[in-house]
Amino acid sequence: MAVPYINLAEIQAQILVPIIKALHKEFGEVRVNGVIKNVIDTEYRQIGRDWFDHTNGTPTERIKAAIDMFSEPKSGTSDPPIEVKELKRTNTEYDFNITRCDYAKLYKDLGVPELGALLVCGVDHPMTEGYNAGVKLDRAQTIMLGADYCPFRYKVYTKD
Repeated sequence: MAVPYINLAEIQAQILVPIIKALHKEFGEVRVNGVIKNVIDTEYRQIGRDWFDHTNGTPTERIKAAIDMFSEPKSGTSDPPIEVKELKRTNTEYDFNITRCDYAKLYKDLGVPELGALLVCGVDHPMTEGYNAGVKLDRAQTIMLGADYCPFRYKVYTKD
């Protein structure tokens, strides 16, 4: 049985937040966060590619499956860590809003929502790029950084 992503995020935060804070003091926030972003971009492009290659369905069905993975309830609970309000799903578009986010709550409770934006929200665009299926994501705001909701707008473009 796979560990729910929210459980992994909690473990990640417990380990990485103190390390990142120490690195910020030693080397500067901009430099450290830049390195972290580069690593996340590289790793999550590959994770996205692997996900897309090993998940069946249309591109929007595969994206829905990924959202379901991030929605899996924390071990021992039945409440999903994100509340997803689906607005539109076709073969070429998938629009939804996340209206509640326990990932954001986790990092806000730790007093470091900017690290949550880097470590959690920061995976969305590179993972989408990794799909390598003409999928583009537009998400202009996040709950993590203070918005009321996260608007996810996926579009699938045909490859020419």
